[in-house]
Order: sequence, then C-alpha cells, then structure tokens
Amino acid sequence: MRRLDRRLKLMALSLVLTGSLGCAAHRQPASQEFYKLAEVDSQYFLLPPGSAWSQQAHQTIQLPIRYDGNRMPENQCSIHGKWFSLYPAQYQGTAYWSAETPLAETWAQNGGYVDMKGEWSKFLGELSARQRCFASPNELAMVEQGMVANMALPADESLFYRYSYGPGGYVDLALGMELRIERNLFAKEGGDLQSGENYQGTITTYYRVAHDADQRTQLKFLRSEGDYKKFATSVANLPDTTLASRFKESSHLRLLLQSLVVSGNIKSPAILLGGREIQSLNEATRMMVNDPKATCDDLDPSQVDCVNFQGVVTVSAMLNVVVNGHTTYIPLGSRAWYVFPHSLNSLQSDIVKTLRIRRRFEGRYIDLQFARNEQDVGQILLFGGDEISWSKTSPQ
Repeated sequence: MRRLDRRLKLMALSLVLTGSLGCAAHRQPASQEFYKLAEVDSQYFLLPPGSAWSQQAHQTIQLPIRYDGNRMPENQCSIHGKWFSLYPAQYQGTAYWSAETPLAETWAQNGGYVDMKGEWSKFLGELSARQRCFASPNELAMVEQGMVANMALPADESLFYRYSYGPGGYVDLALGMELRIERNLFAKEGGDLQSGENYQGTITTYYRVAHDADQRTQLKFLRSEGDYKKFATSVANLPDTTLASRFKESSHLRLLLQSLVVSGNIKSPAILLGGREIQSLNEATRMMVNDPKATCDDLDPSQVDCVNFQGVVTVSAMLNVVVNGHTTYIPLGSRAWYVFPHSLNSLQSDIVKTLRIRRRFEGRYIDLQFARNEQDVGQILLFGGDEISWSKTSPQ
C-alpha cells in the first residue's frame, strides 16, 4: 500500500524530461515552464521544467550542443553509468549530446543506499577525461551545466551539483559571484599576536567573477576597503589585491574553503586554485584535500595557479541575487529566509504569502513554484542570479 501511495503521489510531483534544450518541438509553452519544490517520499526535491509522472528510473535530456564525430569516435566519447550517462544521439538527422539522469523517485528510493554525490563526482571525472570530444572547455562546461539545470535534485543538496559546494570543502567559482577577502591585521612585535591590543585593523578586498572573450572564468578586481596606506608594510607581500593578474591564464577557478578541523595539529587555510583544464584542477584539488600538509609549492605551476591565504583571513564566495529590484550579495548556502527583513514572525508570514522567486533557465527567467508555508520556504536554497520579490505592502 505504501508503494502504491508513493506512486500516486509521484504522478503529481515527479518528472520526466522527454524534451530537450533548444528543441522547440518538445517544449511546453513558456507560461507553463517553472521550477518546482516538491516533497517526494518525505524528502524535498527541486524539479525542473517539464514535470510529469513516469515509470522509468531515468530521464533523458537532449542538450543543444552538437556532437562532432570527426573530433573523436563516438565509442570514446560516450559515458554509460548506472546513474549518470552522456552520449551522442541523432535528432532530425543531426547528432546532439544526450544525457540520462535519475528521476526524483529514483533519488528518493536509492539516496539512502547509494552515494549519489560520489557517483556524480565520478561521472564528472570521466567527463573531464573526454575533453578532446568537445570543441572547447566552455562547451564541456555547457554540457555539465545543461545537465544540472534539467536534473531533479534533492533540495538540500542542490548547491553541490550547481557549484560543487558540499562535503569536498570547496566551491567552483561561477559567473556573477563575488569573491570577498576579509583580513585582520595584527602587530608582529611582542605579546599575544592576536590579542585585542595587538589588533591593527581589517582590510577587505572584493573581486567579481566574470568571463573573458573566450568564456574563461576570470577575476575582476572591484575595490578594497580599509586603510591600505596605513598598513602598507603589513600587506606588501600579501596576494589579496593581485589575484586578477595571477589567475589570468586560468580557465577554471576553485576556492578550497578554510578547514576548521585540525588534523595532526594542521589547520588548512583557504586556497584558491586555477586550472587551464578541469582535469588538472581536479588532480590538484584531490592532492590538497587529501593531504593537509600540501602547499602551492607541491603543484605544477605550468598546469595550476595557486594562492594560499595565510594569516587571520576569511575568504568567501558570495552569490549575486536581486531582492525587490536591488542587486545584493549573499553567502553561498543562504536560504530564502536570509533576504527577508529581520522582523516579527507574523510579518514574515505576510511576505511568504506574496513571495516570488524567479530563476534562470536556458537564458531566461522562470518561476519557482512552492507551497505558501514557512516550512517549504525554509527548504529553498538560493542560486546566483535568483530574483526574489514580495508585495510592497509587506515589510521591506
């Protein structure tokens, strides 16, 4: 009976995406396209446009990226995994990349027994090893992003698949993010180095994550806050204001977050990595994550750029969102509640009633549908570029 109840529930909640990105014949009308937050077998899922019920375990996604058979043979470019697959497929006489990913029901049934994050990481490793199957690193990234945008995902794990943010302790920097470096400075002579009387001040440096003409991920220096002239001697040899030039040859940027867990009396600082190719970046990441003693000097500078943020410093990846028409930056991992004004719960309930969240999908914005209650709103993790608004009669 429980199995039947689950099936009936999924008829309204689960999805199968038989259409494709860029294939108008398979699309729903734009007015019917939306993301949806839905509860499946007591777990919240983020469902992409095209929601419907299916008895199949996987959905098929056709990506609007052509496969060039002259580049590499099909059998050397295809990935056929139990959970995630990618391969060339014909559509109207043209070969496109097609992908298979689990449906929401499959996630719900197997998530407690299968390490889906590990399976996805394994798939990405196989994908990066097939770089020669794609015209450029940007094309490979488009395939990955297209799969993620169309996957049914556990809501509380969505940032891992979107930004690699999760158990690995790092985050892939994406277009529109802001990199924020907040450094506390202390006098070097005498006493407790980090005591209040030794504290000199704080300087904060901001970068915007952008794309260059070749669609490579780059850092654009924005500004610095704090008295740099006063601390000129203290900051002279710090990397904080030189990241744009240091990483100008990198195509992919990854921030390894500071580890607050001491292993063998070693606490890993925040580290910024940049790779010409994703495969070399992955290899450098594995070395740094697996060996707390590893430093930038252990990496091949011809393949990977690296900066180690020593000292009392916090390095954060911030997401750009628009709140009631105003762009702001929020910490990665923020839920919808974060952008609400700090007010009485009764006033926040009024916001929930008129709350609207719009999210980018295939180059345009579509609505995110969710139940109008505080529990469901609390499950929504915000993505970069999200547009959040509520009625002007609610508190601002």
